[in-house]
Amino acid sequence: MKIKKSKLIEGFRSQRLSERFIEKFLKFIKKQGKETELERATQDPEYQKILKKYNIKPVDWESTKDDPWFDR
Repeated sequence: MKIKKSKLIEGFRSQRLSERFIEKFLKFIKKQGKETELERATQDPEYQKILKKYNIKPVDWESTKDDPWFDR
């Protein structure tokens, strides 16, 4: 079941939740979706085949998280 963002925000506001909480919650949900999408993509057999064929080592994003060149 999909809920529209506007309906969700309206529901949070009716529960008297702060705007900051709503904003942080929505960012969290968006980030979780992106992480899930990335996980699915990296487990793709076609992706794995390309890495093996061209001897590519995938980037460890956890090690680059404190690097100032990468925007978060």
